[in-house]
Amino acid sequence: MAMAKQLSRSTIVPEAYRGEAGEANILIALELSNRIGASVMAVMQAMTPIHGKPAWSATFLIATVNTCGRFTPLRYVWEGKPGEDSYGCRVKAKDRETGEELVGTCVTIAMAKAEGWYARNGSKWKTMAEQMLQYRAAAFWTRAYAPELSFGMHTDDEVRDYVPAQTQEKGDVVSQAIPVTVVPTPQEKLRDAIKDAGIKGKDIVPWLIGRGYITEGQTVRDMADDKAELVLTMIPQLREEFGGSK
Repeated sequence: MAMAKQLSRSTIVPEAYRGEAGEANILIALELSNRIGASVMAVMQAMTPIHGKPAWSATFLIATVNTCGRFTPLRYVWEGKPGEDSYGCRVKAKDRETGEELVGTCVTIAMAKAEGWYARNGSKWKTMAEQMLQYRAAAFWTRAYAPELSFGMHTDDEVRDYVPAQTQEKGDVVSQAIPVTVVPTPQEKLRDAIKDAGIKGKDIVPWLIGRGYITEGQTVRDMADDKAELVLTMIPQLREEFGGSK
């Protein structure tokens, strides 16, 4: 409780863990961090409450599997032809103790369309399909072969892709849209703020890399929550520095 109280007073922990109301969330994060052997800060940054339920970031889930020591690093195998619905990705790894190859489910664009992920408003499947295929294939693999590492929790992308179940009305099956409030992540807020400020990616990415917020090959999406929130506070200065149009 003492540790939770001190962490809740920090201005660099994610918003869901701040203040007196966040102390209970911190206790859950502490319990999870003890179970999986990760730092509590890493858990708090990677565990995001969406629609009232906790969800892991896909990158954290992948990192947890790769560093647990039980498996070889996850590897992605591509199938089908890019641009077609058959294009997909599956994850493979080996059990270090037995040497058995563990093959995950192949996630395809056709699956994304059939499940309603692709057509959802604001869907990232249309703009960054390969990244989404990798993240979803890794999540499927983890739940199949190492569910104790995810504790049955889905990734944030999976929760956002949730499609409400069908309900019955007067004996007929009808599709009922359930209004939900989607809480944007700090990374999404930062991306939108950068766009609104008229700052170009080719200008801001080298700046972020130079300050250690991301590494080569990463984008704003890959930033930790606390770093994204910090850069959000710097948007006015960045607008002036990079000559934004707004």
